[in-house]
Amino acid sequence: MHRLGLLILIFTQAVYAAPPIQWQPPAGFNPDLPDLGLAPLPGVTHEVLYMPQPVPEGASAYPSTLHGLYNHHPMMLCGEYWMIVYWTNHAVDENAPGQRVLALLGRYDAERGQYIWDREPTEIAPPISALHRRYEEAMPTDVDPRIPQGGLNLVNGQLLSRGAVGLCWGWTDEPGLKVRRTSPLDPPHYSDGRSKQYDFDISWVLPSGYAQLWSIENGKIVPQSPLCLSAPIPDQMPLTAKQSLHFGPALPPYQDAPDFKSQPQLLAAIGRMDADRVNDNSYKPGEASLAANGKNGLMHRAQFQRPDGSFVIIRDNLLDRGYYYAAERPSQQQSYPPGEKTNLYGGVLPAAGSLPDGRCWILANTSNRRTFYLTISDDGRDFDRTALLLHISESWTPGLGKSARGGPQYPQAVFAHDSVWIIYSIGKQAIGLTRIPLRSFDLLDD
Repeated sequence: MHRLGLLILIFTQAVYAAPPIQWQPPAGFNPDLPDLGLAPLPGVTHEVLYMPQPVPEGASAYPSTLHGLYNHHPMMLCGEYWMIVYWTNHAVDENAPGQRVLALLGRYDAERGQYIWDREPTEIAPPISALHRRYEEAMPTDVDPRIPQGGLNLVNGQLLSRGAVGLCWGWTDEPGLKVRRTSPLDPPHYSDGRSKQYDFDISWVLPSGYAQLWSIENGKIVPQSPLCLSAPIPDQMPLTAKQSLHFGPALPPYQDAPDFKSQPQLLAAIGRMDADRVNDNSYKPGEASLAANGKNGLMHRAQFQRPDGSFVIIRDNLLDRGYYYAAERPSQQQSYPPGEKTNLYGGVLPAAGSLPDGRCWILANTSNRRTFYLTISDDGRDFDRTALLLHISESWTPGLGKSARGGPQYPQAVFAHDSVWIIYSIGKQAIGLTRIPLRSFDLLDD
């Protein structure tokens, strides 16, 4: 081989390394079928935890926590005998003015082998601004779009709701700008309205955070401190060098919220949470969206640990839909390199984890967000057993960022009581829960 050709081959192999996982599609796999041509995973149960009511037309506030047809971004926490599911809630639109965070408590019933859930959620992050629709075209400048961006954490047994004050406003032509923008944009990359060129919405973060302590008492989620702020919420957000948004006073309790420092117990919990985060260097600054092939639109993530102790992260790519990307690192103290494109079919946020015996699993979602399937591996490298988990295709009330038809999406998972429990939104309107007992994984091995 000519020396130049050899150098090109060596360079290509170095840049495009083999992906850290390999999927073996089963015989009969067909991405054009609703069930993908897969046999269903046996022994699995599904339930709907939250099916909301519509907010009256023109209302500027919610009648209760049972109202609001947009419900998405679900997350979960798990104690020994309880589970809390929380998510973002709005009348109908994604990341819109008046958005809030709701949480639902479930208590484990050992005799039934299931969680018994409250009927009505708790509002753990109330709206910062009045309820309002969000549009693709330029929004009225007198609308206050500030929203709470955060969730619930378990810190040394203490429940801590914590997040940033942010807003979604304007559109950009660069997908990497979508993630938590803190400084003004150059005008060529900013537009007030959505278009074919400016197709990615921008999430801005203001220099103010909120936090509050909670506990579970008498089977309810109750506050243990007032909602506090790290700094007063700014009354403006610079969008470009010449354009800013201006806001009026925030709604209670944000308007007169005390400072973090006024609550020693809250401040201590925040300090412990920050110390825990230092131990996980997932990515070097500015590298979270990088892909090895240069299609730098990596977004959502799910991580699992192999039996050998190494870690693998699974990502979707906004600029290259259809197959997941993955990267590996030897330990949690090291950073992930750019993701490699794999042959694992799907798009949007996946979920992943490992079982007590070391087997690894990935829950993949189709790009149309209607089908979940599960694949498992003994070593976390070769995923050779696959089954259908759930298919839903139903009509929903559409809104900005919310389709008129959809299914299960944005899964999150925990292992508890000899089962994997998966929470997800259904069509960005309902909240669902799936239980996969260990015996179901064993049956997939047979």
